[in-house]
Amino acid sequence: MSSSPSNSASQRGAAFPTVTIGDMVRMQKTFAYRTFQARPITCGGRYFNGGNANTGVGRTRANDCQKFVAIAGSPRLAPFDIVFWESTEKILQTVIDCKCQRPMAILSGMRFLMQGADYQAVNAPYEMLAKIRADIEKSNMPEALAHDRILQMRAMVTHDVSKNFAGDLSIAAKRVGNKLMVLVGNKDNVVTPQPVLAFAKLAEAEVLEFPHCGHDIPRCSANLINPAVRDFLAR
Repeated sequence: MSSSPSNSASQRGAAFPTVTIGDMVRMQKTFAYRTFQARPITCGGRYFNGGNANTGVGRTRANDCQKFVAIAGSPRLAPFDIVFWESTEKILQTVIDCKCQRPMAILSGMRFLMQGADYQAVNAPYEMLAKIRADIEKSNMPEALAHDRILQMRAMVTHDVSKNFAGDLSIAAKRVGNKLMVLVGNKDNVVTPQPVLAFAKLAEAEVLEFPHCGHDIPRCSANLINPAVRDFLAR
């Protein structure tokens, strides 16, 4: 049910058009309406593309959904996230241009460092150093998949729910109001939590923070998340 640079027959690789989070929202809405005749619907998004989509759909189509649940999302990425993903895109573009895999070792090392020293002190003891180095050195990514990742990163970096409101998040937040629930892992090293927490405050949204969770909140705290989301949607 989806198309991407790696599987498109007519727009393969770099020929694939730019896709935004807004495009994803419109396609999801069309699919829900035309296929399931679902009106109104509950919009739930897992992880940052889904979570970003829900802050986006809340901004542009607030009346289309009864409730929004954004998990590890962001109304717009923090500068730290933007610089990381833009740097990642440059490395992947180098993989495509040089038709080689050596740059992937650099990217793998970046991802290791992105987890932070405290996290790696617990999860990567000195005894694992040889394996860590070996895994970094053998990192690779097929060119087709690199095109997919680049498209995804560009959508994430350009996502900004305040774009139509002169950069004012408070206006975007008012479009959503208390129809939004935000789930945040305080140790999330993939999406900086502060932007969505600020947005949730402006929207007077319901917020659940998980101090010991990273980006994979559902796996980390499913026993807490599932009943909380069910209760929110039932109100």
